Amino acid sequence: MKMHNYFTNERLFNQKILIVVTAFILLLSGNSNAGNVSGSFAETGIGARTLGLGNAYVGIADDVYSLTANPAGLALMKHISGTFDYANLYGLGLLKQSFFGLAVPTQWGTHGFYYQGLNVEFSPFPQKLSESTLGYAYAKAFGPLAIGTAIKYMDLSSDFAEGTATGFGIDLGIRYQLTERISLGGMIRDLYATTSWGTGTRETIPASWRFGAGYRISDRWLASAEWGGVSGDYFSRFRAGTEYWIMRPSYLAQTLGGGSEKANSIFKPSRETYYPIALAVRTGFEKQFTGDKHIFPAIGTTLGFGSVRLDYAYIYARQGLGETNRFSLTYDFTPWEVEQKTEEREKPSEEKPAETQRPATISTLENGIAVLDFANATGNPELGWLELGLADIVSKEVANVGLPVISRSATSGTAGLTGPEILTLAQQVRARYVVRGLFVKNSRGNMVLTARFIDAQTGRTLDFIESEAGESEIFVLGKAIGQGVAAKAGAWFGR
Repeated sequence: MKMHNYFTNERLFNQKILIVVTAFILLLSGNSNAGNVSGSFAETGIGARTLGLGNAYVGIADDVYSLTANPAGLALMKHISGTFDYANLYGLGLLKQSFFGLAVPTQWGTHGFYYQGLNVEFSPFPQKLSESTLGYAYAKAFGPLAIGTAIKYMDLSSDFAEGTATGFGIDLGIRYQLTERISLGGMIRDLYATTSWGTGTRETIPASWRFGAGYRISDRWLASAEWGGVSGDYFSRFRAGTEYWIMRPSYLAQTLGGGSEKANSIFKPSRETYYPIALAVRTGFEKQFTGDKHIFPAIGTTLGFGSVRLDYAYIYARQGLGETNRFSLTYDFTPWEVEQKTEEREKPSEEKPAETQRPATISTLENGIAVLDFANATGNPELGWLELGLADIVSKEVANVGLPVISRSATSGTAGLTGPEILTLAQQVRARYVVRGLFVKNSRGNMVLTARFIDAQTGRTLDFIESEAGESEIFVLGKAIGQGVAAKAGAWFGR
């Protein structure tokens, strides 16, 4: 029985090798059908997060893997991000694919650069083959609409006679945030693309397209689906996937800092900055309507800490070749920074001396600044805890520049106060100025924070500060608002 299994497995492996060798010999022959053969490898996609969703990504593209999946998604990025992706395709040890990508957001749009390589060894044959693609992408948002394009140079070299080719191609992508929960996206790959073979043959690469949508079920749960096809076969593929974030930075902060007295005593940090942990799971599938007409399922996961994120995907066999295990390592040059309270909410007590209160704040002081709880205008009650967290961050930033801040214990529970009630509170705590903030999600799905600097005697708004960023950067955004408030407050105190 063991001998039978040995020969059976060896026969299957040799069949896989034969498929690969045959495909690439056709490719190098300059046969017009070779493009379809090579496409079976190119269409495996890039990025473990993307592939873990069944490659249903064009409608939700929002990270560095938008470089090849939908360049328009680069416009949603708020910080520099780099990635490395690697896969031993089909588990054969013959086809090794790698990818390096970098996205750089600027005030004029987002620029992207990438390298994609495929190395093939025809073991036990001595021949080798190498494919390389160098690409540049650019994307810019116009309100809820984002448009992106990519230009790429392709090179193929091998040990075969005249087995070389070079090419040039253009991709075009679009993304539209229809509502807070729904996004649409589309891409045309190889809108214009040609290759020149060593044999002197020049070919046009057929264009392929994909169009899809994403739906954000909740802050943690996302679903997506898309159709795809190529010239002459317009609806050849359907893809769908879903992703659930078990742990995200903001939820971690809520768990570690705002729980019970026992929880606070266990998780009480030694400093006020957390580099958050991220954990996600996802699954998806691709259904082909040509060829084998099979369904190819995929599963994946993400583990992140601070600036680093590791994505993994398992993709089921295509055409009987074998399974693929995909790994992607991403580094965000601006880490997710979560500002977190280091002390429990202060409670008035006769046994608690005034010296144990926060040294940066005071309970009452004439001409002090009262920072009220931020109002939650997202319509999502799960984000209500940010009302306290954001106000604490702003208080800290104002106190850090030496300005007098009314203790947060005297201004808690104030998110829903009306204008007259705010002025009454300011008189009670003897505040000269009041900071009132609000957070909301815009049509692009980003968090927008606003803060008004108010004269407590007249109720007049003296200054207004506003900032926007992705939800994962909400506490970095809060810190920026706090620094803006501190600068404005310092100017008014100096008058």
